[in-house]
Amino acid sequence: MALGALIVFGCGGGGGTSATSGSTGVVSNIHVEAVNLANGAPEDLMNILVGDRVQARLYGLQDPNVRVQVASSNWSSDAPANVAVVSSSGTITTIGSSQGQAYIISGMGNGVKYTSSFIVRPVQAVVTALFRTQGGLPVQQADIKFFDSAGTVVGEATSQSNGSIRASVPATAVTFMASTNANTYATDGVTLFRLYDQFSYGANIWSDACSNRVPLPTLTNGTSTALPHNLVFTAKVLNDPNNPPPPPPDCGLGGGG
Repeated sequence: MALGALIVFGCGGGGGTSATSGSTGVVSNIHVEAVNLANGAPEDLMNILVGDRVQARLYGLQDPNVRVQVASSNWSSDAPANVAVVSSSGTITTIGSSQGQAYIISGMGNGVKYTSSFIVRPVQAVVTALFRTQGGLPVQQADIKFFDSAGTVVGEATSQSNGSIRASVPATAVTFMASTNANTYATDGVTLFRLYDQFSYGANIWSDACSNRVPLPTLTNGTSTALPHNLVFTAKVLNDPNNPPPPPPDCGLGGGG
C-alpha cells in the first residue's frame, strides 16, 4: 500500500505538538486521553458521564507512528468539587454535571505540562458507535454531532483511539452527522492516513455537505443505543490508481439505509 499523508495533530486544550524522548525513541504529538476505570474503554473527555471514574493519561506517537503511553504525574484541574475531584495521579471522580461548562485538566510528562478540556454530562440517552476505515482501522479524532427535530445541535462527541464514540444526548435527538477535521487520522502503526470527509453508513454515503442528516434510532433516557452500522471513512492513499477517491455522497437518496 502506498504511503498516506502524515498528520501533525495537537491535543484538545493545547500542548500536543512538542516532542520528548521516550523509552525507545522520540515520542511526538503528546496529548491527554482518558480511560474509563470500570471497563477499560477509552473515554471522550468531553462526554464523561456523572458516576464515571476516569483515568487521565498522556499518549503520543513513537517512530514509526506507533501509539505509546507517556509517563505522567502532578495532575490537577480547575473543576469545582461539586463537579469532579481529580487526584495527582490523574483519576477523575465525577460528582455532578458541569451543566455544559468545560473545565481544564492538566498533567506533567517529561517536564512538560499538557492540558485538555473536559465536561461532565448528566446521564441522558447514550449513543455509541464505531468509526472505521474501509480496511478496518480505527478512525481517531473524527467529530459527530446530534440534532433535534428543529436542527439544533444537542450533543457531540469525538472518536477515540479505538474508533469508538459514546455520547450523552437528550432523547429528543433524531439525526446525526459526522465529519473529519485537521486532527482526524488512522494508523496501522507505520503510516498515518488522512481520511476523505465523507462516510458510508449502511447502504448510503454521507457528508457534512448534505442538506439532510442521518436518522437516529429512537432514543430513551437512561438507555444506551448502539448505531446499527459502523461509520466507514475512506483513507487517502496518494498516487495509487488501485485506491481511487470514493464516489460522491448520495445523502441517503441512493436507496437502502
